Amino acid sequence: MVIVYQVGRLRGEKKTFFVRDASVFKREAELSSFVLKEYMKAQGKEVEVVLVYPVSIVLEGKDGKDATRLSCPRDYINEKPFEKERDHLLVVHSLGTYQNVELKGWYDDIVLELFFDMVKRYLDSTPEAVYFDISSGQNIYIAAMMEAASYLAIFTKLLSWAENKSLQIFTIFSDPIIGRENVGEYEIHIEKRFYDVSFTSPLISLFKRTENNTRNFENWLNIILKSIYNGDDEQQKVAKKSLLEKLRQSLTLYSSIMNSLPLCACYMGRQVVEEIKQEISRLIEDAEKKLYSNYEFSPRLNKEIYTSVLCQLAIYIGMIELLKRNNLHNFNPNDGIDLKSLSEAFRDILSKVGQNTMLLMNETDYFARTIAGYLKNQKNVRFGEWLNMYEILNSKPEEPHERNFFAHAGLERNITQVILNDCLIDRIENLSLPRLKDFIKNEPKAIRIRYRDFYGSNKLKAWLMSNL
Repeated sequence: MVIVYQVGRLRGEKKTFFVRDASVFKREAELSSFVLKEYMKAQGKEVEVVLVYPVSIVLEGKDGKDATRLSCPRDYINEKPFEKERDHLLVVHSLGTYQNVELKGWYDDIVLELFFDMVKRYLDSTPEAVYFDISSGQNIYIAAMMEAASYLAIFTKLLSWAENKSLQIFTIFSDPIIGRENVGEYEIHIEKRFYDVSFTSPLISLFKRTENNTRNFENWLNIILKSIYNGDDEQQKVAKKSLLEKLRQSLTLYSSIMNSLPLCACYMGRQVVEEIKQEISRLIEDAEKKLYSNYEFSPRLNKEIYTSVLCQLAIYIGMIELLKRNNLHNFNPNDGIDLKSLSEAFRDILSKVGQNTMLLMNETDYFARTIAGYLKNQKNVRFGEWLNMYEILNSKPEEPHERNFFAHAGLERNITQVILNDCLIDRIENLSLPRLKDFIKNEPKAIRIRYRDFYGSNKLKAWLMSNL
């Protein structure tokens, strides 16, 4: 699937456009995007063209003073016998005075209208590429379209991080037409665009950029959500609570990954991707109700908050997909997970997000060495039952320590439990301490680990939120 965006004109004038490839593909059409569509369809691709119309277009012409058209601009556009080769249309706000009708749209709202449409189409059809035809339209709409394209690049890259591929984004434009009407034919030029996207939490970046760490993050998070769901009715309250929960979950999972906490990430990343996508759809639907309630003026939504929240939900999906790709998503807390699988899988995740794996490897080695030492020195080892790590270390239970939790890759002695497989029995005497340690670290059946019920406590989540 390929999607093409272009600003519509409703003029009905046809020109001859061509694409120069191994051969020349030439067609006559009202817009260059229609020719590009036919060119790619000839290559066997499924292509859809979305035409973007500024609402001011319904006020053009000698009878354009009829401002009632602003209430149903799509109907007016659909009645016109022009540009029928489009597959979809999007009507956005306008700025300025047209036929003595003042339109008070905001640029940021136009960017959001475009971005929301792009996100919906991406989630609906997962296109391989999106083309932005800048051959038509006033500068403000072209600028808004390309800014929305940059947000789309961030959104899709964060969402598909596990796949090691990105949505391809292209800019297309034809030779200049104005002043060259007698040329007769106009070439379509295609340029690929590149966006540098890092694995960084969009919400945390926004917080640091706007608050400079002067405000409590949790308080700030509640404040920005009020700018999204600001109604007093029960539906708005439920929506706000649901979004807040998803954002907190995304941040605790992000903290688990970026702080090299493999077992913690297994617990924090068990959500269903489809539920997060529903959260995205609900947020966009609510925002679009505010945007399209009146085309004479727009509500001036906070562009930074909306784009950051949507991209945060995208990175949430991306993190869960990373866990899925490494078989860490369907984690059963009661059964735990073997040390070897956890270590290898999480090392791959850290590499994919650009994090150093040294802490993980050092702590895995230390953990296995501790277990090996226990097996060598303990006379009555209890195999096949869960043991607290503090028992293995021959220490007394204490309140979990935040510093130790992060220093030992989340394997803090007071919350971590271990089950020893009886395959270790005949190796305790036969292997030296270093070789026993290596066996524990590399044999999937040797040991399994889990957290006791502390993992779900507010204290652990507070630790993760305070170490973002």
